[in-house]
Amino acid sequence: RKRTWESFKKYLAKRVGPCCIDADAIGNADSPRKPFDVIIDGANIGYYKQNYANSPKHVDYEQIDWTVSHFLDQGKSVLLVLHERHFHPKMMPKWAEPIAKSWSDKGLLYKTPGGSNDDWFWLHAALWCGRNTLVLTNDEMRDHHFQMLARRVFLRWKERARVHFTFGEYGPDEAKGDKRRPLLPVY
Repeated sequence: RKRTWESFKKYLAKRVGPCCIDADAIGNADSPRKPFDVIIDGANIGYYKQNYANSPKHVDYEQIDWTVSHFLDQGKSVLLVLHERHFHPKMMPKWAEPIAKSWSDKGLLYKTPGGSNDDWFWLHAALWCGRNTLVLTNDEMRDHHFQMLARRVFLRWKERARVHFTFGEYGPDEAKGDKRRPLLPVY
């Protein structure tokens, strides 16, 4: 488990730069930071409104992709966090493979390893990036704040950084020539 976290911290240091706490304490201009604008809780997006009769067992990859596109179209830098099980051939339908490949090719995707709770990864990444990074999730994080040492600080951070969402009705997507549901963030 310790190796998993060390690997993730190296990933963040390479992609973002030093942790915002370290960067502030050091005040080192030689270590430029490029924090993500938005971190997406992929499973939360992918399972949103997927609890109907005969619903698929997998996340809605298109719904996740619409969300990623929403922020990329605004020029935002995005990190999509999704557990590796969602990419297993038994879980991911063939039609979703090009979508997942595009996320990887663009460097947007972090696959959390088996045996890990993906929530801790997007949460850690958001805290690493600092106060201007938003987290797109409807997760209330109740089980997380009970495990934090500084509950009040965490709850204040959560109110500032978390963005709730919903999706609108299906409409034409002129860029792709098909239909999609627009993301409606609730700030």
